[in-house]
Amino acid sequence: MDVDLFKEVNDTRGHAAGDQVLRAVASALRRSGREADVVARVGGDEFAMLLPSCPFDDATAIGLTLREFVIAQTARIGEPVTVSVGAATMPVATATADELTAAADAALYAGKLTRRADAGGALVTPG
Repeated sequence: MDVDLFKEVNDTRGHAAGDQVLRAVASALRRSGREADVVARVGGDEFAMLLPSCPFDDATAIGLTLREFVIAQTARIGEPVTVSVGAATMPVATATADELTAAADAALYAGKLTRRADAGGALVTPG
């Protein structure tokens, strides 16, 4: 998951506002996940969420719910942002963490490239 147009927040509202957005996104992800889920900030405006034992369709639904929750949380602090989400599932025995992350990242960027201008995010099955 990454924060859409995050650079604009930093450039127009300042780094303090950007930090506030990142904290709000992290809080939204932690509070909305299941007990077994793991949330991590993996870079600048990028977050990853590990959803153990979660089928792709469920991960897609969770991603859409998380997206809406992030929008609501960041609106509460006066810095509404959208996020783009990519989801990937693979059998435990056949995938490394790097492979799974790369597949989800590819889905996220494929969604960014193909979505309409008014869409806030996309979930794409990796192909």
